[in-house]
Amino acid sequence: MRIARGLVALAFSCAAWAQDRLYSGPQPGEPLPRFQALAATGPHAGREVDYIAEFGNSPILLIFIRDIDRNVYRTLWPCDRYASERPGLKTLFVYLAPDKVEGERRMRQVAKSLSLEVPVAASIEGVEGPGAYGLNRQVAVTAIVAKDGKVVANHAIVQPGASEAQRIIGDLTPLVWGRVPSDVVLALGPARRGRITDEMLEKTVAEDPREVAEAFARMSPAHATGLQAQNVIKDLKRWAGDNAERRRYLAARIPAILAICEAEEARAQLVKLKEELEK
Repeated sequence: MRIARGLVALAFSCAAWAQDRLYSGPQPGEPLPRFQALAATGPHAGREVDYIAEFGNSPILLIFIRDIDRNVYRTLWPCDRYASERPGLKTLFVYLAPDKVEGERRMRQVAKSLSLEVPVAASIEGVEGPGAYGLNRQVAVTAIVAKDGKVVANHAIVQPGASEAQRIIGDLTPLVWGRVPSDVVLALGPARRGRITDEMLEKTVAEDPREVAEAFARMSPAHATGLQAQNVIKDLKRWAGDNAERRRYLAARIPAILAICEAEEARAQLVKLKEELEK
């Protein structure tokens, strides 16, 4: 009798969990529907494109964004860096903007600010997104991994962040195995554990000069105060100096620091530095 009562309680708990879980978009095993989006970057910029048809049966990472803020950046940026090193992976970020023209403009700004390399676009069907997808309004980010025209994994993300990027990348690695870029590992922080294994981390190569690598470490979320940012920026400016090559390199790397920096004052100073280096 005690066992029977336990099984009943477990069944009710599972039912409650299923009710609480949020769903957004097609689920694993279901087909990935085609849809049109207004391209903001890339060769199709300014045109409405059926990316799913263009991507074909390749591995696909499709991310729908309902709101754009720094937490969303911390999900998008590591995914962009990971995807940009894998030509076989087709990736698209879609902003669910109320107005497609404004959405296209905003996504161009986001792509420039974060130095995103994957295509970004705006929804042409407003905040609801493609009708066939059934995107949930309570979900900030819906990330879908697909291959051969079918969904492999779905992440309905209410609170975006680096930990969610880790889960997404974890689902991608069996499809497009390869080295995890060093700055992605750093941006993921403690969340990099889990499905990103130690074996994968051992393949990571430190790409940055020592001075820049140290700046990454000093801009961790635990220490990224305004004063800390000032000191880091002074060191980075000193390292870059008037060297055009170093200035271009540093401007391209600042988004990686932004991806792990939570303090608004520090982020503002880093954005300002990026603008100065690009002049």
